[in-house]
Amino acid sequence: MRTRDKLAAELRKVAAQASPANAEKYETFAKRAETGEFDDFADTYDCPITQLYNELLAAGFIKFASRVAGGEFDATKEESDEWARSPAGQDVARRLPPEMREAMGFAEPKSGMRKVPVRLAMRHEGNYWNAYLAKGDTMEGARLLGSIMFAVIERNTERRQAFLDIMKDCVADAVERAFGQRPDMGDEGPAPESERSGHG
Repeated sequence: MRTRDKLAAELRKVAAQASPANAEKYETFAKRAETGEFDDFADTYDCPITQLYNELLAAGFIKFASRVAGGEFDATKEESDEWARSPAGQDVARRLPPEMREAMGFAEPKSGMRKVPVRLAMRHEGNYWNAYLAKGDTMEGARLLGSIMFAVIERNTERRQAFLDIMKDCVADAVERAFGQRPDMGDEGPAPESERSGHG
């Protein structure tokens, strides 16, 4: 069973036990899931599974959101391989910066080139906690991966960790589907000194 079909089926299982109002919302999610909108490798969002997680939280479906964050609906190895062979997958591999290839351990460093680490940078900006893919000790050229309202995670460490884990998975998924090898995203650490003024 494809992951999109599994996700839709599980959403409908919950819908069958929910109130009429919530059942309708779960069914809407299920119909969207069947189209592949939330597939790991869909081009619908920067990180489709994070979009689903955030929308489930916004709808008040905390338990199902936790299942999503736990990886229950991540793409299978077969789906990953299929995507990697597709034109979209090959395009991602070609466009990944050389320094990111080196930092993730997928390319030999050029002579005299310093290894540039890639990190997941979490920033509290306004009303949101934002996740960026950044290089080294700078935010220059950082790419926004996902956002969640800060009020949602401020006093809930479990939900905060779930969002952090899903952001790490997004980065690891992108590298795995491009190179066929999953990187170790490492443990959470403090932001570089240059980022500690204001929100870090």
